[in-house]
Amino acid sequence: MICHSARTAVLVAACSLIALLPLGCAPGTAPEPVAVRARGPYPTIARGDLGGATVAVEYDPSVVIWWGAPDGDDDALEAEYGLDLESELGMARVCAIPAGETVASLLTRMASDPRVTWAEPNLISESAESRGHSFAFDDGSDFGSAIVDLAAARRVGLHEAHKVSRGRGILVAVLDTGIDPDHRAFAGRLVAGYDFVDGDADPTEAPNGIDEDQDGRIDEALGHGSHVAGIVALVAPEARILPLRVLDDDGRGEAYDIARAIDLAVARGARVMNLSLGMLVEDRLIDEALERAVACGVVVFASAGNWGAENPEEFPAHESDAFAVAATNPASLPASFTSFGSHVAISAPGEGIRSAYWNGHTAVWSGTSMATPWVAGGAALLLAVHPQWTRAEVMQRLGEGARAFDPSVPEATSHYGVGILDLAAALAPDRGAGEDGIGIVRSVVTTP
Repeated sequence: MICHSARTAVLVAACSLIALLPLGCAPGTAPEPVAVRARGPYPTIARGDLGGATVAVEYDPSVVIWWGAPDGDDDALEAEYGLDLESELGMARVCAIPAGETVASLLTRMASDPRVTWAEPNLISESAESRGHSFAFDDGSDFGSAIVDLAAARRVGLHEAHKVSRGRGILVAVLDTGIDPDHRAFAGRLVAGYDFVDGDADPTEAPNGIDEDQDGRIDEALGHGSHVAGIVALVAPEARILPLRVLDDDGRGEAYDIARAIDLAVARGARVMNLSLGMLVEDRLIDEALERAVACGVVVFASAGNWGAENPEEFPAHESDAFAVAATNPASLPASFTSFGSHVAISAPGEGIRSAYWNGHTAVWSGTSMATPWVAGGAALLLAVHPQWTRAEVMQRLGEGARAFDPSVPEATSHYGVGILDLAAALAPDRGAGEDGIGIVRSVVTTP
């Protein structure tokens, strides 16, 4: 984790305004619209990964992101380097590089400049499913019946949890490939979102027929955002969903856009954030945006990754400001593909999950991206009953209710978090109160 002790104190002080505002609504943090740049194909640059090795990661060749020294003349430095300021996010400055210059050469020069505290490329993040070529498929089931019959809903005790809470009044931000706003799964549940990929206020998923990542597959991540948001809607049917499109149809997105989306989610009042995406290096811009979100009371969940191993680790799942979620299979064992490690907070169903899909359809998909929204939705259920709770209190209750893995699972407690999500157990201490404190809320999900 990047250490930000001084900055954290400033962020906490700034967010003391929250006492006078709805939690998470920090004024002035919404990013301003910026010009949409050409996207992909992206070159690669060597960076140190979370384990200390060197990996080749993709980046945007048009901008550099840097942090100035305290009391430095940032404008003068940018003029000297020929940089054109595009945006400021927190303490970071995002600048277009001059013609004939490269990001790599700029980073080399800035690394030895005492006026520069830190400089990095605009790195590319991706959903674990598109990176690992895990695709959705339609098994012929109808969405309506699948909501009732979904075995995963029974395994997490959703029917019993809904007797206590349905997430009323909680806003969940889903940063992903967008959403199908006309899908029946989201009727009456969406608030106005934003598309950071196309630079407009319409985060609707739609194919563009272009192989942006040049892997021979076209629009392979289409429907990913709808699928993830559909699980949130199933778990917390009375929560509202804020769709923020930060990944393209191939499942990739720029750190710059993800950081801006995190800030926008905070400004819109999100209490929960779902990040079913990641990269193999730590990104300071996203890290600082997460610090701002957490300082303002947002509970952040991130997919652990689909490597089927302890390494490589994914960011931001590895970041302490996000709770990492691993995936289980229908037998309540770790899914064969799930990443694991000491940074994982909890596990949830992630194999063979049916949910909403693009263009009004439904599909079955597997991945830690699918496990994460079960926990994010569960956090919304708890916050609807306990709106004053901190992220630590939410995670503590989820952990107290979690089911232990079978003893045959090797190193379960050190590899897969506190256990398997059990929302019935997590909400059980509140049974009899409900969201409004006056009675039980009846569930619409039935157990066959």
